Amino acid sequence: MEKDVVAKFFDVDFDSLMINPVEIWHRLCSSI
Repeated sequence: MEKDVVAKFFDVDFDSLMINPVEIWHRLCSSI
């Protein structure tokens, strides 16, 4: 599943990100 690939790429729990979009923002900012 594509979502699984994304989750593995970011090394995070995809379900948790869906609940906490702020976490996505922090991880994206820290990865830049």
